Amino acid sequence: MKKRLLSLIVAAACLISCLSGVCFAAPAQNQGREEASAAGAETKASSGKKIIALTFDDGPGANTERLVSALRERGVHCTFFMVGSYVKRYSSVVRQCYEDGNQIANHSYSHPTLTSLSDSEVRQEIQKTNNALNSAIGCTNTYYVRPPYGDYNSRVLSLLGAPAIYWSDDSGDWRTQNETVIYNNVISGAQDGDILLLHDSHSWSVNVAIRVVDTLLARGFEFVTLSELFRRRGITPTAGNIYSSCRDNGFTYAGISKPTMQTRATPDGVEVTLSADKGTKIYYTTNGTVPNSASKVYTGPFTVKSTTTINAVAGYDMNGSRSNRLTQKITVQRCDAPALEIDAAGLVTLSAKDTVYYTTDGSEPTADSAVYTAPFTVEPGTPVRAMAYTAGGTKCASKSVYALYSKNGNVFDDVKLSDWFYPYIDYAASEKLLLGTGGYHYSPGESVTRAMLVTVLYRMCGEPEMAASSAFTDVAADSWYAAPVAWAEQNGIVLGNGDGTYAPNANVTREQTATILYRFADFRGYEHLSGGSLAAFTDGAKASDYAQPALCWAVATGLLSGNGDGTLSPRGTTTRAELAVLLQRYMQTEKTWEKKLTEEELLAMSAEVLEAIKAQDYTKLADWIHPEKGVTLTPFISVEPNNRTIQAGELVSLSEDTETELVWGSWAGSGEDIVMTFDCYWQEFVWNCDYTAADEVNTDRIYETATAISNLAEAYPGCRFVDYYVDSKDVGSPMGWSSLTLVFQKQAGKWYLSGIVHGEWTP
Repeated sequence: MKKRLLSLIVAAACLISCLSGVCFAAPAQNQGREEASAAGAETKASSGKKIIALTFDDGPGANTERLVSALRERGVHCTFFMVGSYVKRYSSVVRQCYEDGNQIANHSYSHPTLTSLSDSEVRQEIQKTNNALNSAIGCTNTYYVRPPYGDYNSRVLSLLGAPAIYWSDDSGDWRTQNETVIYNNVISGAQDGDILLLHDSHSWSVNVAIRVVDTLLARGFEFVTLSELFRRRGITPTAGNIYSSCRDNGFTYAGISKPTMQTRATPDGVEVTLSADKGTKIYYTTNGTVPNSASKVYTGPFTVKSTTTINAVAGYDMNGSRSNRLTQKITVQRCDAPALEIDAAGLVTLSAKDTVYYTTDGSEPTADSAVYTAPFTVEPGTPVRAMAYTAGGTKCASKSVYALYSKNGNVFDDVKLSDWFYPYIDYAASEKLLLGTGGYHYSPGESVTRAMLVTVLYRMCGEPEMAASSAFTDVAADSWYAAPVAWAEQNGIVLGNGDGTYAPNANVTREQTATILYRFADFRGYEHLSGGSLAAFTDGAKASDYAQPALCWAVATGLLSGNGDGTLSPRGTTTRAELAVLLQRYMQTEKTWEKKLTEEELLAMSAEVLEAIKAQDYTKLADWIHPEKGVTLTPFISVEPNNRTIQAGELVSLSEDTETELVWGSWAGSGEDIVMTFDCYWQEFVWNCDYTAADEVNTDRIYETATAISNLAEAYPGCRFVDYYVDSKDVGSPMGWSSLTLVFQKQAGKWYLSGIVHGEWTP
């Protein structure tokens, strides 16, 4: 009691310099109501509203829970200045007090006279209590401070780190247990803007507090927390100052309204939209727990996917300046998605047990979209989306279904108009090259398997019947890809893995795809366009050696153009979308490629040259000679650098010169120069026998080389040749055999003679 009297003396001294209820006021934020993220009209301030702050010291204790329950029943919020050393024992009461919307405040840790403590001891008293309160409540908050016994000075105020709170109406419940006296003390002096002081540490004080609340409510008073008292009077308390009341200065802002909630059924659950007073934050939970300052802050509509309870509170500060709690159970129901069918003519049919809404512009349907009543027709290139709703979309919404009626009359449920691969997939589907993977599904992002790739090429060739099955050990004769793999194997389009297997279900890489298409073009009889390079790609060197010619060809023809970031990803897998691109590019560019020389054409061309050689018609023969490279005459199978090359313009004159001896190459064995006239060379190394009656005629293959090595491919890149073989014993020659090979190379779309190679062997 002596300490309480001491506090009154100290307080009186302070109040000489601080007018009763002095508040260092700053205009508060305009308070208004708004939809989330939208401007709203401000709530006008009103004067004459009687608001009062009821505060309790020295708890929590054995009587606090009863008091909190009584306040909750009456919808009243107060402020509790709690002693830190009691908090842990009554932590559940502290938390309940906070969750009910009351303000929690700091009354030191051990209830000392703060003016008698050192600076560090004062700070420790406050910080230890803050920590205890945060732990009990479950989140971090800021707390007003009331110095025990009302004992303070300017030094103490500067150390608290928060606004200090005094009182304007002391109940005197600390000096008497007479409830009537205490009650009269409070009621007789209660005024608008008062800060009332009672203690929840005494049972008689709690009894009186409940009577006081009932009486003042009946007299038109509204009980508010300290934070709300200051906010509604336009005051912003600051650290280092002490406040004892907050009188009406001409305006009083409205209290904070409880948030409101709107719900809308969506395919994923229920979409929740919250709104609250302008300037407030909405804190909410979706698991039935009470929100605190650590809860989620509302930023926009969210979806709950299962039945749950949502709690939401709006406020400026979750400790003392917040609304009553909104609690609402959300029940999530499910609707079956409608069935969607589109026929070849674009007729759309929808069916479901609930009302179906649809759009034809690709947007998601809502309860405001068109209602399906009967089948309707759409134009090519139209996306259709549909969704089933019950009760106009307020109770239940299904997943939406989608299908695109494409430009070419195909139907896709996983391809959009905006997809980069859409026109290619549409083309491949129209040409029946790339079939769907089930229903309207085309799986554009799915990897292509080795079996799938050869099946597509097999379809491009009309699916010819195959009598024999594949030799690969892992390709079953009754598998869906048996015929395509057998066809590709027998035509040299695929070679397998070198161990008798093909790995049909393995994903095909981009370099394997290019290689198979390269061989496919060869099978189709087209020349391989040269000039492509992998040097422009940052990962071009990662391509396998075997695949580099095919990749260069694919780049040269425009089939492959990279990923747009300077890479080619040669060992990455090919997707169905990428294959669709390759197929369309192949079909479009194949028409521009030059056809490869057929075996029949090669033999006919070679026969004409051979007749000119036999007839020694050098004028006609000159017409066949390569216009740039000329024709090189090689005496012994392997082309050597010193073999003589004759240009078309000098052939006739050389044939008429019977005296000039020339070097034609080197003798096999001795290595000495072969020196003789044109006519002598012609008789010995060109027309040494009648090759029009050859025993063997082979295209692009040397029939016999004995110990010599043929280097035609290196000496004549891209060449085609015909080899004429004569068994010399049949014509009485001492040689075992003799051959003449005519080599042709292409220039500007025409084939020319660029090599005449002689071969022989003497037993």
